[in-house]
Amino acid sequence: MKFLVLRNYPPCRRRERALRWRSAGASAARASASAVRMANEEAVVYRALADASLRAGLLAFMADIAARPSACVPDGSVVVTAVNTAHAPLLHAQVATLPQCFRRRYGALCFGEARGWPAGASCSHWPAQRTGHRLSYEVFTWLKWELIHLALLATGVRTVLWTDCDVAVLRNPFGIAVRGFGVPGGAAADLTHQTNAMHRDLNTGVMLVRSESLVRHVLIKSRWWAPGRSRDLEQVVVERLVSGNWSLAKVPYKTFASYCWLRVRPDENVSRYAKALLCLPSTLHANCLSSTAEKLGVMQAAQARFRERCGSPRFALALTPSLSPVISFDP
Repeated sequence: MKFLVLRNYPPCRRRERALRWRSAGASAARASASAVRMANEEAVVYRALADASLRAGLLAFMADIAARPSACVPDGSVVVTAVNTAHAPLLHAQVATLPQCFRRRYGALCFGEARGWPAGASCSHWPAQRTGHRLSYEVFTWLKWELIHLALLATGVRTVLWTDCDVAVLRNPFGIAVRGFGVPGGAAADLTHQTNAMHRDLNTGVMLVRSESLVRHVLIKSRWWAPGRSRDLEQVVVERLVSGNWSLAKVPYKTFASYCWLRVRPDENVSRYAKALLCLPSTLHANCLSSTAEKLGVMQAAQARFRERCGSPRFALALTPSLSPVISFDP
């Protein structure tokens, strides 16, 4: 049939059409191979996480972080992320401006070589023999939910603040968390999260998670490790699974900000619009960028411009006698 179709074209067009078919076939083969590799990665990571010794180590790691005294992270709360070697510079930039009281409660699951992690960021190193260090983006996004779940199961942990490595922390997110992020029910929501500004849908780059049952539901129902699972983005699947069943609080996009709309570039003057809003966010997520170098430049620019325009932020939380934080997120 292909010959009969091609026969009606001039020789140059025949070659062009044949090359297109060949290219389409190669693309399909690459996509199929990529899907197989991803499925293998998912299975390996899932089996590793089922290992009792690995889980026990991560639980002990989180419990140790939660037990550390801190003047700027509430009791029972930890800050969690996961990082590979390629994204280690982003974690360096993120941690560089954080006070020691915040770093004490910060735990990262670290993939790759043991050297080079920033001082003050506690790493639990993923065993190299479990799987390779170059996990796909999709597997890495689902791994965050496994890590959050283990953190919430750890002794002394009631709340987990998840932050991607490409997030610049400009002032203490816990300071505004105690005021409910300015949204109804925000002070006690099961999941408080960053939103994508245009559609107000879930972005999992910055989240405050209080419900272990919510995270367990996400892990069980998503079946992220299964070959036949949905290939939608992780945050799309999560929003579909939790909407209507748990209390969710969408943080205003001016509080958990995104580079998608708050363009703080390292090599250009900041617009009047950005200047007017720069002192409002607790965090700036360097998404809508593809390379690590671009993300790093934006994070460092945001940190520098924030200090220049807004001053050095106070991270300490004032506590009542009942140890409930009552202020303060203003710089």
